[in-house]
Amino acid sequence: MFQPPMDDMPNAAWAWEGLRRNPAYRRAWNCRPRTGICKIDLASGTTLIRARRRYLDAEKFGIILFANPDISASESTIFWCPDVLAGTLPVKMNPSQGRQFREKRAASPTLIDLRNFNMGKFIFETATGERHVKIQSGKVWLQLVCHAPRGVGDNVDIGIYINKTHRMARRLDTALQLLSIYRSDDRSSVLIGRKRNRRAMAQGLTAYDIWHGFNGPKGGLQDIAKAIYSADQVESDWKGPSRYMKEVAVRARHRGERFVASGYLDLLRKKAI
Repeated sequence: MFQPPMDDMPNAAWAWEGLRRNPAYRRAWNCRPRTGICKIDLASGTTLIRARRRYLDAEKFGIILFANPDISASESTIFWCPDVLAGTLPVKMNPSQGRQFREKRAASPTLIDLRNFNMGKFIFETATGERHVKIQSGKVWLQLVCHAPRGVGDNVDIGIYINKTHRMARRLDTALQLLSIYRSDDRSSVLIGRKRNRRAMAQGLTAYDIWHGFNGPKGGLQDIAKAIYSADQVESDWKGPSRYMKEVAVRARHRGERFVASGYLDLLRKKAI
């Protein structure tokens, strides 16, 4: 049954929790090509992934690379498509250029060294030459994309450049989050913005798991209600004339089903946290 840290997971992680339950995606995962992917663990802790082809069947669901739906968001290596994740930040990447350039980077507000983040770092090099970077922890999920990368591995300096665009507000949000983390003393999760209450979303996914038997036996509306309220409250309500808890369970089930079917995509258009 779904039990996330409700106030901490970023939107992109919540969206994956929806997609990985999607029956159509799970069928596509089972039919995916088993070759063409190379994964390398770099000395700095970054995971480098290279692909020799595009995964069009994955892109139909909003991701550029298939990921195992049995793995939760905190352990997954998925990358959302830049046109789906509104906050994906276009950047420039150049090889690190020694001490003089490191001093220039230290004085610049928009140059960062990918290796210095104390959290999960993933690079995906596509068959078309793009480079996607994901910086992730339990509270953070930031994606960057570079269309003409220079350099190998993660020994690169990243420059942030934002042009006028219809997604400028979302990309600025990502840039602020990225720089806030990078400029913090320990380069850990220093987030900007107000946390959202995800209780309703969590209840929807819990209801979906119970009703459809995701990772467990199937249950009914009463089981959903017991997951939301205490068992004693539900037993009392179920025996009386009130339909309140049953209606709450029905709404939670519908909310979860909508989110798993396609609602997860709506979440990716919002802020990072």
